Amino acid sequence: MSTNHGTLVITAADYCLGYHVADHVTERYRKHFDKFVVTCVHPDRCEHLKKKADVVKINPNEEQTYKDAFEGASWILFFTEPESGRVQAANRAIDAMKKANVNNVMMISMDAADCADPKELPYIAEFKEMEEKLCATMKNHVIVKCSLIQHMLHLHAPYVTKNYTFPMTLPEDVKFVPVHLDDVMDACVAIVKDGIEKHRSQSYTLTGPEEVTGPKAASVLTKAVQSPKEIQYEQISRSDMEKYLKSLRDSIGKQSSEKDKDSEGDHDHLGRKFKGQPTDHQIHTYVEEMEWLKAGGSKKMDDLKKLIGREGHSLENFFSDHKNEFRPSR
Repeated sequence: MSTNHGTLVITAADYCLGYHVADHVTERYRKHFDKFVVTCVHPDRCEHLKKKADVVKINPNEEQTYKDAFEGASWILFFTEPESGRVQAANRAIDAMKKANVNNVMMISMDAADCADPKELPYIAEFKEMEEKLCATMKNHVIVKCSLIQHMLHLHAPYVTKNYTFPMTLPEDVKFVPVHLDDVMDACVAIVKDGIEKHRSQSYTLTGPEEVTGPKAASVLTKAVQSPKEIQYEQISRSDMEKYLKSLRDSIGKQSSEKDKDSEGDHDHLGRKFKGQPTDHQIHTYVEEMEWLKAGGSKKMDDLKKLIGREGHSLENFFSDHKNEFRPSR
């Protein structure tokens, strides 16, 4: 007997995180929903998703385009577009949810949002502002907080393959608890299946199963890719990290496809090109999270296990899944 939960809308599917989520959820959980809709500013980036979902173009400056996309939605998985004007666009989207009589919405936010000082961490503080808008507007809401770290690690792959070093801005002793995006999505679907009555107005912080450091991550990566030479951890400056990430724009897809044209799969973040990414907002948010981690902001939480009944995937699992991307070229 089918157990479905109406129409699920996934926003920002033309950006890496939203695209991966849409690809994962529409494939793994297709029987649990009557219909999938994904929203995109750039629908040309979502050709692959047209086989699984209705792809709807939106204009982040026009509330009506959001309202049209949200009509009939039972649940929205709400990712914000990582561009300038992110807060204003999110506010329009949230107002449109209300006007479209959306039943339930789940926002994917950041673990650092609650304690982000707008003066020190302005990009992360935007998430708190957007959370507050959602909570004030939509009665049936859930906030799911997680780290960006593991979702962005694929951006380090070109650096690793060239230099045999794994770069972050963190001192060697700083711990973080990366969480696999697929585990986050399994938790979101578990919330939907449980029903809003159990989770209404709740906020969950999802972390991985273990605390790691930069050197530990480099060691795990060496093992996962079976590198003949030890991959070393390299602490680089914030400005150098930003410069490196900006250098990846419009090239990461090309690098991946040229390296191993036969390796692309659903979990290959680099296999498809997303023009203009990583955006400034993605880069600044990512480096700000590392600044937050330096202040001891991260700790292991039990919310993920409570929601899905198991520990999340380890960092070793992640690197093993992405070994073709990270394997050094010499």
